[in-house]
Amino acid sequence: MRVLALVPAAFALAVAAGAAAAASVPAAWQTFIRPGEFTALLADDDQVWGATAEAGLARWDRRDARFEIIRRQPGAIASNRLTAIVRDRSGRLWVATDGAGVSRRSADGRRWDVVNLLDGLPSDSVRVLEASGDTMWIGTTQGFALWNGHQVSGSLPDDGITASFDTTFSSASVTGIVHAGDSLWIGTRRGIGLARVSHQLGDWRPVSDGLADTDVRALASDGRALFAHAGADVYRWREELARWVVEPGAGAVHRLTDASGVVLVTGESGAFRWFQTATDSGWTAIAGAPAATPATRDDPEITLTPDGQVFAALGDTLFEALGSGVWGAHPLPPGPPGNDLRQVVVEGSRVYVTTDHLGVGRYDGAWRYWPPVSCAGAECDTTFLRPLFANGMFADRSGRKWVGCWSIALESFRDDGPTPEFTHEVVVVDALSERRSWVGCATQDLNGAVWFGMDTAQKGDIDPLGLEVYEGSGAYRANYNQFNNGLSGNLVHGLATTRNGRVWIGYDDGGLDFVADPANPFFEHVLSTDVAGLSVRGLASHGDSLWLVTNTQLWRYGASAVASSQPAERIPLRGGMPQLAFKPLAVSPDGAVWVGTSAGLRLFRPGGAIDSFLTANSPIPDDEIHAVAVDPASGAVWIATAAGLARFDPAYVSPPRPPRAALHARVYPNPALLTGLGIQLRIAGDAEIFSAEVYDLQGRRVRRFRNAVNGALVWDGRDDDGQLVDPGIYFVRAEAEGRSVVARVALLR
Repeated sequence: MRVLALVPAAFALAVAAGAAAAASVPAAWQTFIRPGEFTALLADDDQVWGATAEAGLARWDRRDARFEIIRRQPGAIASNRLTAIVRDRSGRLWVATDGAGVSRRSADGRRWDVVNLLDGLPSDSVRVLEASGDTMWIGTTQGFALWNGHQVSGSLPDDGITASFDTTFSSASVTGIVHAGDSLWIGTRRGIGLARVSHQLGDWRPVSDGLADTDVRALASDGRALFAHAGADVYRWREELARWVVEPGAGAVHRLTDASGVVLVTGESGAFRWFQTATDSGWTAIAGAPAATPATRDDPEITLTPDGQVFAALGDTLFEALGSGVWGAHPLPPGPPGNDLRQVVVEGSRVYVTTDHLGVGRYDGAWRYWPPVSCAGAECDTTFLRPLFANGMFADRSGRKWVGCWSIALESFRDDGPTPEFTHEVVVVDALSERRSWVGCATQDLNGAVWFGMDTAQKGDIDPLGLEVYEGSGAYRANYNQFNNGLSGNLVHGLATTRNGRVWIGYDDGGLDFVADPANPFFEHVLSTDVAGLSVRGLASHGDSLWLVTNTQLWRYGASAVASSQPAERIPLRGGMPQLAFKPLAVSPDGAVWVGTSAGLRLFRPGGAIDSFLTANSPIPDDEIHAVAVDPASGAVWIATAAGLARFDPAYVSPPRPPRAALHARVYPNPALLTGLGIQLRIAGDAEIFSAEVYDLQGRRVRRFRNAVNGALVWDGRDDDGQLVDPGIYFVRAEAEGRSVVARVALLR
């Protein structure tokens, strides 16, 4: 294996090191993610660690019988999408992620760091971890690497340098690793290879004889025998035959793993463990273990503690074997009805979210779900007809919630009593009623009428209806459209009411209208040159201002603007909008403007300060933002993303921490090569969490980072607006725990 140079050069910001403090959950943030699938389990005498596919890391405390959930955030794991978990000899916990490298927890549990592409991994999509003492073999979708206890000392494939590896493997997607004595076995999507550690892994050769299917899914070992999972079979390596042989008796196998020196499988016939004596060997069933059913979308994970206690996980539940085939169930803490959210609405102490196909949810300290099932009969008065494709939602001032379930119904309901009361305002029975269900955005005028902006599921083929208006009582009032009432378009993507009583309407490719008297609508077009044909993505009002967002800009109008008015402010916006983002814009009571984009959440503060919240610098579940809502009482911001829900309290002030004696950190590489794709400049040191600002020679701040985990703070060479900076000298000011240091960095072309 070629030895990798970790950093071309490192710039020490300070030399004295202080004791690192325990990382804590930033109380300014909360994330809500629905767990759906465990991907790996690790158990010991005190706890069970569970990696999930979408909801982070779960720790079950066996003594206190409770879960702790660790999610992606500064100072913790680098992703919520986890694939493998293992502990090394020193007690460090290694957690593999899908797209963010490996997160590593110190043995004392006080700090996390990250090993990723910048450290020499072939890919940040990691599938396999194999501990060997204090070293770690790390398998990725593009090869594997060895962490030697201090750094990545090498990786394969290696640009053709190790010819035997390149001729052995036609696929570098690693699915299994076993280090047994002097042998390293690597399973891939195209077979298995073997090399000797004593030969510096320079003697690779294929060892796939006997496999009926070379798409290997896993390797496992109990220290004596070696197993491979391919297709629905488990094979054992027979050294005397130099080939793999099927080991029957476990039925059609879906998962293969090893734990505490035991090989375990799960599949259609249940769960089994391998036993081997001097005279006999084979699979023995684990009584009562959970098994996959047609209703479940995944297969059980299984593990074993050193004292023989069996744990399994299926769906969102951890199971514990209690003896005699009896199992206890420990469900993970619940989350939203689904993670790909469409809308978020705040009403008092309650928060409502909608999804495309997993129903509607309400959160008030506990979750209440309306699942996507069909309703028939009298019970439909207390629930939805069927909450599918719930793309539009609005809460009016009377407490009525409106939900547009596209192509099914427009519903309204009240749930302030013990039993919800539903009214099916529009039930889809024909083409016209279907169009009336395609609600996107909404506002309520000062007289109490509710205005709905209509969209279409078939853009370009079926024209939407423009505006649908309901009285405050819930009675239908009228439709206003481009052909009969002079609207600038029928595809409405923004609605807002300003405090002077005007209703403003923004169109997709149709510009901006307003109605001065909503009781007697006359639609006036804003005719300034820049507005004609403008693609409005969202509207929001605050005080005497109307805010308008497009894919590229944020504008502000005065609430009393006339038809020829120009925007009072124009602010460039990067990121663009997801197609089904019907509420990407919200304004806080203090006038701060929040914009959700396809590239994170943007905050525009009064006075011109701009912040960006992305997965790279905050716990936000995903950079694709579908809706934003502000709690008018607290100022807290709720963010519906493509991977979960987040709450951010901008007024939260973290308690002061005792200042450090000194701060030690480094910036590398330095100098750094700036290309058309940018750079990858990392800051790492002896604190868990860093914030940083980058300045040019004129003293202008070009980029800000907040609360990034140690070693994971990476500057890509772009400013806060996403533009690539010019080559030259820049200053990086890093802060942590009451101390700050500055380093000079040279960017070269």
